[in-house]
Amino acid sequence: MTDLFIPDQPFHDDFLSGASGHIAMASQARYCEIRFDRTRYHDALYRQYAIDYPQNIRQAVVKRKAEYLAARYGCALLLREAGAPHTRVASGANRQPLWPPGFCGAITHSKDRALVVIAPLSAGLYPGVDIEFCAPQTLETIAQEITTPQELRYLKQGPGGPEMALLLAFSAKESLFKSLWPQVGRFLNFTSASVVAIAPQRREFTLQLNEALSAALPAGRCFYGHYRQDDSAITTLIL
Repeated sequence: MTDLFIPDQPFHDDFLSGASGHIAMASQARYCEIRFDRTRYHDALYRQYAIDYPQNIRQAVVKRKAEYLAARYGCALLLREAGAPHTRVASGANRQPLWPPGFCGAITHSKDRALVVIAPLSAGLYPGVDIEFCAPQTLETIAQEITTPQELRYLKQGPGGPEMALLLAFSAKESLFKSLWPQVGRFLNFTSASVVAIAPQRREFTLQLNEALSAALPAGRCFYGHYRQDDSAITTLIL
């Protein structure tokens, strides 16, 4: 399968490296994927990259400072490439990204990775993206909290093995909730949706709402997403 993310603008320095590019199945959506070295982080990097340094981030631990900087760098880069007049992406009351007028997007970071996806509102896309690293003991502990009984039975027999299927379900729901945030504006329970199909050869999954979220989002509505698996991590994407 063709990778989800097609790079066209690589970059690299002492703190971060990666590339921006377009999404394989939706050329109007663009992404920036970054790997950053937390050991090389210092506060002056915010000024160097011309990224706002909010007070709550100034008071955070180094891990949070580094991942926030990397993700906001990705946001600014993509917005500049898209010709946006403003490239600042602030955070809302629930830590959701506040995109400039005319754009929507999603952000994720885990360990040494950050990934940003944006799209123009005119494209009618609602990006949701997530990265998760495999932690079998944690997944086993929370399995019943993040799935319905029927869903869990399916995942335990799912293609790729139960650990991969459960990690995929967790990540897919995170991506869905980010995608739906602009329409719903609230946090959702993990049992609000279920993974009902996984197609490993195509790296696709299907989620179905278990409850009505609005008139436009009735129970039973399905959402289709894509995933990538590498280095004990799964990346999921919904547009």
